[in-house]
Order: sequence, then C-alpha cells, then structure tokens
Amino acid sequence: MEHHNTIEAKMCPHVLLFPLPIQSPINSMLQLAELFCLAGLQVTFLNTNHNQQLLYRHTNVESRFRQYPKFQFRTISDGLPDDHPRSFPMFEDLINSLQAVAEPFLRDILTESGVTCVIPDGLFYYAVDICNEVGVSVISFDTISPCCLWVYLCFPKLIQTGDIPFKGNDLDMLIENVPGMEDLLRRRDFPFYRLTNCATDLYCQLALKEIQSIPRSHGLILNTFEDLDGPLLSHIRSHCPQTYAVGPLHLQLKTRLADKRMSSSNSLWEEDHSSIQWLDAQPIESVIYVSFGSLATLTKEEMLEFWHGLVNSGIRFLWVMRSDLLREEEFSHQFVKELAAGCKERAYIVSWAPQEKVLSHPAIGGFLTHSGWNSTMESIVERKPMICWAVYVDQRVTSRFVGEVWKIGLDMKDICDRDNIKKVVKDLMVTNKEKLKKSVDKLSMLAEISVGEGGSSYNAFEYLVDDIKNGYYKLIHTGTLDEIKPALAWVELNRMGNNIGGNTKKTKVMKINGEILKLKTPITTSEVVKDYPGHVLLESEAVKKFGIRAKPLEAEQELKPSKIYFLVELPLFPKEEITSNNKVTRRVKSDVHMNAQDRLECLMLSRRSASDLSISKPSNGAVVQLKMKLPRSVVQKLIEESRDETEHHNTVEEAKIMCPHVLLFPLPIQSPINSMLQLAELFCLAASLSSHQRRIKIQAISQISIPDNFRWSSQGSSPVVSMFEDLINSLQAVAEPFLRDILTESGVTCVIPDGLFYYAVDICNEVGVSVISFDTISPCCLWVYLCFPKLIQSGDIPFEGNDLDVLIENVPGMEDLLRRRDFPFYRVTNCATDLYCQLALKEIQSIPRSHGLILNTFDDLDGPLLSLIRSHCPQTYAVGPLHLQLKTRLADKTMSSSNSLWEEDHSSIQWLDAQPIESVIYVSFGSLATLTKKEILEFWHGLVNSGIRFLWVMRSDLLREEKFSHQFVKELTDGCEERAYIVSWAPQEKVLSHPAIGGFLTHSGWNSTMESIVEKKPMICWAVYVDQRVTSRFVGEVWKIGLDMKDICDRDSIKKMVKDLMVTNKDKLKKSVDKLSMLAKISVGEGGSSYNAFECLVDDIKKLGRKDINPNCIR
Repeated sequence: MEHHNTIEAKMCPHVLLFPLPIQSPINSMLQLAELFCLAGLQVTFLNTNHNQQLLYRHTNVESRFRQYPKFQFRTISDGLPDDHPRSFPMFEDLINSLQAVAEPFLRDILTESGVTCVIPDGLFYYAVDICNEVGVSVISFDTISPCCLWVYLCFPKLIQTGDIPFKGNDLDMLIENVPGMEDLLRRRDFPFYRLTNCATDLYCQLALKEIQSIPRSHGLILNTFEDLDGPLLSHIRSHCPQTYAVGPLHLQLKTRLADKRMSSSNSLWEEDHSSIQWLDAQPIESVIYVSFGSLATLTKEEMLEFWHGLVNSGIRFLWVMRSDLLREEEFSHQFVKELAAGCKERAYIVSWAPQEKVLSHPAIGGFLTHSGWNSTMESIVERKPMICWAVYVDQRVTSRFVGEVWKIGLDMKDICDRDNIKKVVKDLMVTNKEKLKKSVDKLSMLAEISVGEGGSSYNAFEYLVDDIKNGYYKLIHTGTLDEIKPALAWVELNRMGNNIGGNTKKTKVMKINGEILKLKTPITTSEVVKDYPGHVLLESEAVKKFGIRAKPLEAEQELKPSKIYFLVELPLFPKEEITSNNKVTRRVKSDVHMNAQDRLECLMLSRRSASDLSISKPSNGAVVQLKMKLPRSVVQKLIEESRDETEHHNTVEEAKIMCPHVLLFPLPIQSPINSMLQLAELFCLAASLSSHQRRIKIQAISQISIPDNFRWSSQGSSPVVSMFEDLINSLQAVAEPFLRDILTESGVTCVIPDGLFYYAVDICNEVGVSVISFDTISPCCLWVYLCFPKLIQSGDIPFEGNDLDVLIENVPGMEDLLRRRDFPFYRVTNCATDLYCQLALKEIQSIPRSHGLILNTFDDLDGPLLSLIRSHCPQTYAVGPLHLQLKTRLADKTMSSSNSLWEEDHSSIQWLDAQPIESVIYVSFGSLATLTKKEILEFWHGLVNSGIRFLWVMRSDLLREEKFSHQFVKELTDGCEERAYIVSWAPQEKVLSHPAIGGFLTHSGWNSTMESIVEKKPMICWAVYVDQRVTSRFVGEVWKIGLDMKDICDRDSIKKMVKDLMVTNKDKLKKSVDKLSMLAKISVGEGGSSYNAFECLVDDIKKLGRKDINPNCIR
C-alpha cells in the first residue's frame, strides 16, 4: 500500500502551503500557490479562520482560485479570541497560540492526506521537524529580505564574538562579523537593535530556531532575484545549497498568467480605489505615496512630524492611514479631518490602498515606506525610488541596502522631525530624482529579465517545480559545469550564424572533452551511444535551457540534420532503499550532488554570454590559423617602415589587432541615418569600455561628408519619394570614386554601408577591405527580397490580374500569410525596368559578397526569419533594437540624444503632460510618406469622430502634389483644440514613451515599429512604401500587436480602427506588445541575444575578414 502511494505521489505531487498569518507573507504565499497551480501541481493553502474570512470579505480570492480544480483552502484556528487585535505589539500571543494548534493539525493532515511536500513560512521551525518526522518533503519559504536572513544566519557567530547584545549606546558603530557587510552594517541597522538579552528576547529566539531549521529543510525559497541579491545568495547557499530565488513573485505571476487581468488583490484590508481616481487627476511623477504597511505603528508625535514635513515640502502626497496606525491611542477620523483641512488639493488620505496599482501609476514619483520586503520589491518593479522609515526586524537591514548598496532611495532611520522629512522628500522628488531613478530603472529591468523565459528566477521556479515533482535531485552527468561551458559557447556561436564547417546532411555531436563527431543522418541515438557505454545524448538547446537538468534523448529517437548534440556520461545512482518487508521507503533524499556555486552557475547558465567562456586549444596541439585582410595602403606603409620581413610581419599583426577603423555609410534619409548614428555610438562605446566600466565621453568618432549632387525638394528637408531615383543615381556617381580614394589612402579596416549600396560591397572587395552590410529595412521584407529570383522564375511577379488578396505561396515561411497587397512593390508591372525591383535584386546579390549582415532586430521577434536569412548570409548579426541597445549600454542615459533631420517641436510633450494616461493616439507617417488632401481629410474626420484625443505630426511636405498650407491646418483644428494637437515634427522616442500615449497610427517604418514595440504601444498601420507593406502584415497577423488598415482610407474605417485600438481590443493588443517589449529588453541586456550579437560583431570587426576565419577557430 505504501509503495502504491509513493507511485501516486510521484505522478501527482501535492503541495501544502502554510503562511505566517499576517498580510505580507499571506500575499507572497498566495502568489506562489497560484504559480504552482499554473504549473499543474495540486495545492492546499492552509490559512487561519480569522484571515480567511478577511480574504473572502475584501477580495475575489475564492472565485479566482476556483478556476484551478487542483486547489483547495484549508483553515485552522489561530487559538486567539475573535476580539484579539493581532497587532505587532502582541505578536508573541499569535505565534505561541498558533503553534499550539498547528503542531497536532500538521501531524494529522500529513499522516492522513496525500501531501508530498510542505512549504511553511521560515518562522515555523516546528513544521520542518514534523515533516521530517512523518517523511514528507519540506521546503521553507522565508518571506523576509535575504539581507536580513543572512544577518540571522550569522547570529550564532555574533553571539560567540560578543557583538550582540550591544555594549554601550553608540548605534552608529559597525558590526564587523557579518561577511559581506563588514563596512556597511551599523548597530542601528540590526534587526533587533534594542536587544539586551538573547536568551530571553522573543524575536532573537525565533530567529535562532528559524536558522537552525534551515539545514533540516530540503530547500529554501526566497522572493528575490540573482541580479539583486547575488552575493548574499552565495553566502546563504553555503547553509542551504537548494536555495530557489524565484522573485519578484508578483511579477513572475503576472508574466506567466495568460490573462493579466486574472491577477488580483490578496489584501486582508478593504482597498479604497478612490486613491486611483485621485491619482488620475495629478501630473506625472508629482505624488509621493506614503504607507507604513499592515503592522507598523507611529506615535501621534511621529505622525504629526511626518504630516508637517510632507506639507512643507510642497510635494503632493497620498497617505495610507490605517485605523490602527496610531500607537497606544485610539484612531480618530476627526483627527484625520483636521490634518487634511487646508491642503486638500495636495494631499489625499485613505485607510488602505491597492498598492501595486498605486505604485504602477504614472503620477507616483516616489514611495515613503516602512521597507517591508514585499513593498520594496513592488517599488523596484515599478521603478519608484524610496524614502525608508524602517520600524521592525528585516525592515532595518533592508532600508540600509536601499540607501547604501542598491542606491535606489534614502534611509532616514530614527530621525523623525519635520525639517528632516521635508528635506528627504525634496531630495527624492526633485534634487536627486534623476540619479535615483536611473538606479531603480536598471534594477527594474533586471527584475523583468529575471522572470522572463530563460531568466534566473524563471529557471529557479522551473527547477523548484521539477524538484517537487521528482522528490529528489538527479544530475545527468558527472562532469563539472566548467566542462560543459565550452560546449555551450560553441552552440551559441553556431546559433549566432557562424558557419562551423559541416553540411546540412550531417549532424554534429560534441563530447564534453571537446572532441567533435560529424555523423551522417539519418541515425538514431542508440547507434551513436553503442560505442560509448554509460553515456547519453543531449540536445544542445535543451542543455542551454535546462542546464545540467536536460532530459536525455530516447534510444530510438532520430538525430536531426544540422542539429548539435552533446555526448555526456551518466552517473550511477544508489538503488532505492528497501525495507525488510520489501517496501520502498517514502523518505525524500536530500543528498546534494553539486556545491552551492555550481547550483548558482546552473541557474544562471542560460543567461551566460559566449564571450565570457573560454575554449582550450585543439587537442592535437595544432596552431589555429586566422587569415585577415588589411587595406593595401596600410600594408604598403608598414612594409616601408619595417627594417626587415620579420618586423614587417609583427607590425602587421599588431596593427590588425590594435587599430580597427570602421567607416559607416548610410542611405541619406532620416531613418537609416538615425540607425547608423546609433550603431556608430555603440562602436565608440565598444572601443573604450569594459563590461563593467561605461563612464566615458564619445571621442572616437569623426564625420566626413560628400555631395549627393541632388536638388532637394523645396517643400521639406527630405527628398520626396518620387525623386528617390535621382538621389540614388546621383549619389552613386559621387560615392564610387570617393570610396576608392578613401579606402586606398586611409586606415579604414571595415566598411558598413547601407544594404542598398551594393556597389560599396564590390569596391571593398576590390581594394581588400572588410565589408559588412547594414540593412535598415525590416527582416520580413528582406526575406521577401531574397526570394525575388525564385518569384520571378515561378511567374509570381509581376502579378497577373487585379486581385490583390491572392496569396503569394513561394516565400518560405509566409505561404499562408503574404498577399499581393503586402508585397513591397505591389504595383510592379515589369521587373526589368522597375527601379525598386532592380535595386532590391542588386542588394540581395551583394549580400553573399559581404563578410556579414547587420539587422536592427532581435531573435525573439524575428527568429524564424533570421534562420532563413542566415541560409544566404551565415554571419547575420541581429543587434536590435538599436536605440534600446544604445540606451542600455550608455552609463549616462542623458547622453543619448536626437538624430533628427527635422526641427523637433517639444511643445508636443507639454501638451501630452496635460492629457490623461493612455488617452492619446500618436499619428505620424514618418519622414518620406505623403498623402493626398482627400486622404488627410479622411484620416482627420475618422480621428475626430472616434472621440479619442490625438497628436498628429504634419510635415510641411506631407501633402502629395500640393503645397502645404498653414491655413489648411488651422481650418482642420478649429473646434477640436482640446482633443487634437498638430506639430510639424516631434521627438518621437519621447512621445512614444509618454504615459499619455495609448497607441500609434503609423506608416510602419521599421524604426517606428521597433520604437513602438519597445515603448509597449500597439499600432494601426497605414503602410505606404516598400518594407512598410510587409511589416504592417506582420504587425497585424504574426506578432498581433496592431491593426493593418492597408489600402482602405475612409473615415468610418479609421474611426472603427481607432476605437478598436484604444478601447475594444486595447487589453488584448497591450498584452502582446508588452510581452515583445520585455523580450526586447532581455535581448539587449547583458547575456541577451542582441547583446551577444553586438559583442560578436565588434569582435569580428577587430579580427577583420569574417570570410577568412578558420571554421575550427571557436571563440
């Protein structure tokens, strides 16, 4: 019977969660419970009767969890009478009475039910002993801050050294026996800073029992992430190697929920949503939110000092004043009314607020907090710097880290007077606002990365679920992680597009010792491993995703051509323990098969940059040859200056490594120039920066100009598209001789021309300079270009007939997607004479002659297309979004500035500041597109009739075949000035990032599309030219982040689409674009796909001549 139960347990793991019965731990445990439900586990949530009634009264928790059939609530008494206040000053009563009830209850439920794993709050040390006693897995969940937990773990040492209890009254004295905090932790930052006797102090004794129970648990869960608490987690893992950093939990849950609206409140208090309505009427980042959590109390004197300090600061504030906030005095509503009289416009008081919604509100600029751990994590996620008034326990250590380690706030510990409060509020909201915002913005982005697929917290949660399901830890190979890292680096390089030998009918198997086997397919796993007893095959992508937990391939599974596999040794595990009556014991094995550092490495493996990994020399000792090209002029100069052949050789080698010089040559219109300048600045940063030092000035860039021999349109600052042919031809006539001269005479080692400049590729190859093309159009359009020869040969183009909804079926990957109306040149009648068709053909013919191809995209957006493009150009670098990559790498975000050819009208930002959140649609058709007067009028009336506010960029050359008239604009705006604003050009990145913008009516230019994705703005697409037509189709049908209104320009359709975007389908589209935005941020973060691609690009430019890199050379 017991053996049968064990099998059932493995098939259907059942988790019991037991939170500390106060607001913050209950909130965290409910978030963890919902995550377990999403992962398919059976979950029981054990709550006290008192708190369960509060949850049912104030939240939808009952109906919310009803959707999970494997979830149930169980309740027990907390042993206290109904009228007990259950406040912090009486915390001892709650702890003792609950333990008396919980111990027998746990023994009964674990003996009778099918619970296979218990997750108690870290304070419930007795639950750990009961679980071990009855033979059930137990993983503690410490809901306090990791910095405080580490101080707890040092208590025995601190007592032994005499550091605690304190001697004397100097609270600023450092506590030097907490490793990692020697120069940081003062006595006033200690959790129990008024401690006089460890043996009798309740909280000190609870902490000691808590840390003594940790090694007896099978694991430890913490609500944090590696990039926030990495050094402390390493210390904590020395006590508990199985430590799962799965936070921020509320963000992990929000990220994994299919419908973000499903996530709701877990509050024991009734939330006053009028606070949100009040915030809606306040200017952006003008309000400081004040809340001291659910337990902390203040004296009446402290409350008055806070009030007057806030009022005197002149900053608006929203204050949560609980009914039990006053210490030792009865709360009086009359008292609150007297406080608020006279400053109603700048102050708003509620008894409890929906904190996550408040902190995410654009009107909030900072948080005056008690430094509770959940509040701290929520503030970090929502990018709100903090003022810390720490009261109890972990709050005191946390506030020190907020101010001195993470530098995302101000620690005002123990100094409560109105003048000091006024000063710190002004410092937070005005004086030091930008500095603190920069720090908290960075941590917020790292938090988002951590819970995204492949992030450290995402992986840690996957491992936690896996370990709960399996019951104990199994590793798939006996080698160390250091042995598998080179293999992962090799995979990363292959994935980035490097052609590492081999052909498409073969597959590759890499042994952990570095040996590479090339095998003809078809072949099965068993045929490979028959010569390697005790080994298994692993698919490389599985290793990348799951680290050393990847699942071995089945014996009869066929290996796929061009895939990469690892051959690793499988360790021997001890057999199951059998009792005398032939029953398998139900004891969880807590043996650890790897140390804490390796465990951390495993969790972080998929975030690792290939450039961080080292590869040993080939086993045969051969020297790897690397051929490179240098300009003939440079070689000749070096020969002349060398005394002999040896010196010449050494000088050349040194020059090749030390002095790469890149020439960028953009298409002379707004969007390509913008992208090329961003790339140029990234190259400058790469020339001077290490991975940890980014404070430099841009000094390594010089600019030269050439005439384009083109007469510019008098209507604006850019050529109209009808004259584009003149521009291309006249520029080519000037550029060809200029390029030959500059490449022959200068020290340029690599040229990066726009993809349209096919002739630059030939000139570079002619004079012996590396060339890497930069295609600034969308990858989806580029792939259509690459299919042109096939489409011409099959007769798909030019089109026969007038049906533009016919599918074009000969573009691989778009067979059921691409219609004629989505084609770049949908009006082409003769490919041989059409300018754009001929330019596209010349462009794609030049790609194989380039040493590489740069694209402004990222793998998670265009992965399938990138694989197809790499079949034509293996060295394809997806380094986008470029503007976000640049912003991420700049030490000073303010260094990034405009690259506009037009004068930007910043009054648009001032107008947006006065608009409600997400109430405005931004309208811009880029720098080239034109409209007829009829089209402009249809757009205008459609927008006006929709009832939605709009900001429209009307360039002076927007009207096609007519002169632009300011009178025309004035006539349009008459009568709707409150809802419409017109500018001739706008600072687009700033506009799109503005909270008032809810959507973007765009021409689907590629830069505009990328900027809209990054800023989480769904789109309506009115595609005009070339790549815009393919891009708009992908926006609407593939990425599902907008609406494609191609070729239908009437006011009723426009009205409907605007309403659909901003109201009807708003949440659905926002969910899709939010996800892509997060993936974009992950891609440019350290270790992300675009970050790595740019590192590889820079490395390859330094080495030059990508075509001549030996395929056996693995970086």
